[in-house]
Amino acid sequence: MLIQKKKLFKTLFLTLPLALVLSCGEEKSDDEDSDATSNDDTATLPGGTSGTGTASQDITLSGTLNLASSLSLAPEDYILYCVTFEAAPKASTASVDSTGAFAVDVWSGVNFGCFVNNATTNLPVAQLEIIGDETPMGRESSTALALSQSVSLGNITLDEEKGVVEVAESVIESSKSTASSQIDLDEIHNQGYVMSCTPSGNADIDAACADLIDDGDSNTVFLRTLKATENGVEVTGMGVWANEASFTACGSFDFGTNEIEGVTFSQGDAGEFTEGADCALRQAYFGSTDSIPENRYAIGKMTPSGLGYSFISHDEYSHENSTCVQYESVKIEFSGTSALMYGLFTMSTGYSSDCTAEETDADRAGVRSFTVTFTQQ
Repeated sequence: MLIQKKKLFKTLFLTLPLALVLSCGEEKSDDEDSDATSNDDTATLPGGTSGTGTASQDITLSGTLNLASSLSLAPEDYILYCVTFEAAPKASTASVDSTGAFAVDVWSGVNFGCFVNNATTNLPVAQLEIIGDETPMGRESSTALALSQSVSLGNITLDEEKGVVEVAESVIESSKSTASSQIDLDEIHNQGYVMSCTPSGNADIDAACADLIDDGDSNTVFLRTLKATENGVEVTGMGVWANEASFTACGSFDFGTNEIEGVTFSQGDAGEFTEGADCALRQAYFGSTDSIPENRYAIGKMTPSGLGYSFISHDEYSHENSTCVQYESVKIEFSGTSALMYGLFTMSTGYSSDCTAEETDADRAGVRSFTVTFTQQ
């Protein structure tokens, strides 16, 4: 039995399947030069497709990757893998040497994200995450970078248990692009979207994406922009419902007042939901006695990230009568425009080193990713 240990982000993704296949690129051939940085416009992307994005690879992202002592692999057993968040993505890879040093050619003026992959399997084991301040509505975090010049990340640490490599926002602050997002949060407020999976070229990944967005009714979501102030500074979040009818049936509320504290809401705070025949409830997970609306999928912070927005959930769960801890995260990078958004979903599941084989699920462990298109109705 799992018991929720710590909830770092006020989000419940109730539609996530319990098992998702790993996102991966094609394995490298025996004669591939593992020391080369790929500048090919048709670089292999997660899922096996090739990228033809228009972004220009004209700057470098470098640093030194430190490994936890519990890891059995050496630094050179990993590669850095970066991909643009474009309608037609583009990828770049670079090896990590025996000291942990790496330098990967990346793109200026476009959002991109980076993973640490196992060099043998080319499967992602962790994602770079830009860490900002903690707020009552969630941590200022992003998995996207938008740069205007080359930058060194310095010493960064691979946490393979949690599937993340954390980078302080201050490290990249002076190198960030000044371009603004094409997504206007006011334009997504009270709007319904139809979701569709962006084909990856990998049947298993496409099937997992289809399972995620199909709730048995329709591939729709109803988005709410939540505005609030914290110590006089405006913070913005997002509420996600299955559809507008579900939102209305439950009293047209965004969350309970006990769910997000410490901020004053100017838009979105409507107290508690109204139970009724048309407002289906689901018992909360992990032993909680609270009930939550079945068709409210998530609430959380929207963090500006270069040319888009990040929506991130981190949770930890302990196994009953055990020291084993399970780490879960869901990260969505929104790019595009308010009318047509692309959401890159990246999900990871990891376990602490003291977990037994019986306490882990090999089918879930690791990092997996796919892209969902959101079309405004």
